[in-house]
Amino acid sequence: MMTLASLLLTGCWMTPEGTRGIAETFLRRIGSPVERPEKWTVAADAGEVLVTTNNGVVGINPLDGQVFWYSANKRAETPEAPRTGVKWKTAAEARAALESLARTFGASQGWVPTYEVFRLDSVESGKVRRGLAVLKLEQKVNGLDTVNGGNLIRLDADPHTGALLALKRNYLTSHEGATPSLTATTAREKARAALQSELRQAKLGSVPAIASSRLCYSVEQSALNRPANEGSTATLPMTARLAYEVVFAGTPEPRHPDKTRHVKLYVDAQNGNILYRAYDALK
Repeated sequence: MMTLASLLLTGCWMTPEGTRGIAETFLRRIGSPVERPEKWTVAADAGEVLVTTNNGVVGINPLDGQVFWYSANKRAETPEAPRTGVKWKTAAEARAALESLARTFGASQGWVPTYEVFRLDSVESGKVRRGLAVLKLEQKVNGLDTVNGGNLIRLDADPHTGALLALKRNYLTSHEGATPSLTATTAREKARAALQSELRQAKLGSVPAIASSRLCYSVEQSALNRPANEGSTATLPMTARLAYEVVFAGTPEPRHPDKTRHVKLYVDAQNGNILYRAYDALK
């Protein structure tokens, strides 16, 4: 069997044999049993290659042959009683193990935890609730968040066995800009003017007060709204630009006047263009 390095070097990973080889290497890397890889099925389209293995589905990026997604087979039936065997007894142990695994997938020290879950098997309402450990790391650039598309990795695992249950990776976002050319005040004015124009066209009310603003990085909306046949946003390179996030709380949504949202406009910190519009439902 060809090595993973030779598969990538020669481009042979694009064949069914090559993609099965990548999936096999991935399963061994996460400590999962490998059984009869020659029987695994391969499905491919413009955005992803999916290899259905004995232990789950492995998603491979057709652009570079890297694994960007994994979902283990449906977990075993819920036990009648909480399991006593434990791989990670504490959240700290789970975090350390999952962070170590994340580093092997390219998450550097500049990636920080943004979401964590840890629970062991327990009994709730007379039923056993299976344990779960989750760690999500996201990249910070110049100390700033990347919103609307950015590099991240999320790992879900069973704390009782240490088995990886799911993997999600975004790793192809580059970043532009370190120092803004626009002031925060100018960016807020541009966001207000853009929203006012939308509200006027929709024959809605005046622009509400700005609730907050901050510097961040944002991908352009057009990059995230690609047609399905052009590939997944997780498998294509994108560029995040330095931007101001401007939040208007409690705003009628221009596209759906019957709904009130937190409207967020992302203003390019260099040229003042609106990069992205987000509408978050009020809670």
